[in-house]
Amino acid sequence: MNKDKRNPFKGLFRHVKSFAWLSDYTKPFSSSILLLLVLNIIISITGVASSVASKYVVDSVSSSGRMLTSILFMVAFTGIAIAANFVFSLLSTVVNEKFASHIRLKLFDQILRTEWMEISKYHSGDVLTRLKSDVNIVAGGISELIPQIAFLTVQLVISFFALYYYDPMLAVFAVILGPMTVLVSWSIRRKLKQIQTNVQEAESRYSTFLQECLENILIIKSFVAEDDSAEKFTELLNERIFWIKKKNRLTAIAGAIISVFFSLGYLVAFIWGAYKISIGLITFGTMTIFLSLASRIQGPIYSLARTIPQLSTIEASADRINELRKLPVESQDSEAPLADIVDVGIEFQNVAFGYTEDVVLDKINLKITPGDFVAVVGVSGVGKTTLVRLIMSLIQPNDGSVDFLMNDSFTLSAQRAVRSIIAYVPQGNTLFSGTIDENLKMGNPTATIEDMHAALSSAAAEFVFALPDGLDTVIGERGHRLSEGQAQRIAIARAIIRHSPLLILDEATSSLDLETEYKILRELRKLEYHPTCIIVTHRKSILTICNRQILIEQGAIAEKSLIEIAP
Repeated sequence: MNKDKRNPFKGLFRHVKSFAWLSDYTKPFSSSILLLLVLNIIISITGVASSVASKYVVDSVSSSGRMLTSILFMVAFTGIAIAANFVFSLLSTVVNEKFASHIRLKLFDQILRTEWMEISKYHSGDVLTRLKSDVNIVAGGISELIPQIAFLTVQLVISFFALYYYDPMLAVFAVILGPMTVLVSWSIRRKLKQIQTNVQEAESRYSTFLQECLENILIIKSFVAEDDSAEKFTELLNERIFWIKKKNRLTAIAGAIISVFFSLGYLVAFIWGAYKISIGLITFGTMTIFLSLASRIQGPIYSLARTIPQLSTIEASADRINELRKLPVESQDSEAPLADIVDVGIEFQNVAFGYTEDVVLDKINLKITPGDFVAVVGVSGVGKTTLVRLIMSLIQPNDGSVDFLMNDSFTLSAQRAVRSIIAYVPQGNTLFSGTIDENLKMGNPTATIEDMHAALSSAAAEFVFALPDGLDTVIGERGHRLSEGQAQRIAIARAIIRHSPLLILDEATSSLDLETEYKILRELRKLEYHPTCIIVTHRKSILTICNRQILIEQGAIAEKSLIEIAP
């Protein structure tokens, strides 16, 4: 038996807990949400007041009474409701958008600070779906559903007491049907939440595939895989449609059952009112208010019952967002005097690491002194990039420590702050869409034109000066409009302009010819700030410009791995 069925309070607590994390996110919008609540309460009160006024309008037709006054009251209440609805519509749209943006910004900031190993387990397409679709569902639910629930509750209470004043039996009967509609909605909530989770997961899968196809359209064309890709995309879209149809079918069935109870309540009010008119117990005006108030009782009950499936949908998306929120973030670094660091060395002491149970690096010891120009070599998959990630504190050793020797007097264990003194050039094309200027300033936001020209010259990227728009040349996604070699040279310039005491090039010259590669490395050795340089490479030609070579074999540094080479 399901634990929630045995203990409903435990199940209810779990559902409340799903939304608890949103409390901090809603605080900046509490006043706006409160205003939406007040507007909905005004709409509820004026709606009931208008129904009461309609009774006197109808009754005054058959008796020379206060017809004009009643009409004026009815018009006034209707006007107030229209004005409140207008303000509510304007405000709710703004609050919804701002609230969604606020959640998205907070979540994006947390993702940026999440441990690299943890966030890299998620496909970027899945993360995008959670940031966009799931956030929209949750934000819309909070900014719209809560005021709606308040509106329906107030309308239900006021309408009940108003109808009770005129006919207690009818009011009680109208409310008795309410729990049955709620029971129908409650019975499908768990199933609906699971289906909604499947909908969002299917959304993530097709978004992920679409993103990868667009990023790798050259590969698709190269292998003439257009038809296969289109077929796979169709399958993913059909999977999403399948779950959406299943969700809609379930909600439609529940809605139909709820509608039966709603119609039954209205029918009873109509028959009861007609009977009382026939025996002369009520007026036509009272009959009007019977029907109006019965609808205003049944309507909120019907709508409140329908909010339960909506809450299940919101809960499913909230859980998906909260899954990202729970990922461990990088620890806050203790303050360290990094601003004035000019000389950096690195020391590995008995460092062991493996992504799984298989060890990639096993008890390695290594010391790189400030100013070293080091080539890290070894066959593919031996652990060269892993070594770099350990230095950059993107991953942490399973055993041992990585320490930084700074200015011959300060030692700091590898942590996030260390990246502020590292300039990194990874493998492949890592440029952003935008101008060349913007890409260079990612390395140093305060860089001057002179700084950029000097960095481009050191990276053998003088071709930028010959472009019609120079530094303002707009490049597309992943450096579109540039060759791989040009993109790599701009990426190297982006690292040079950072003026960091530690420079890491991870296969950063793989797309360059030997002459250009040699020219860039010679320029790096001439840099005024003399960085410690680590170059991950497969090319033996680089060894002629390095003063040390580190050879990684079978998870260890070979005994002859430290070789002094003439500069």
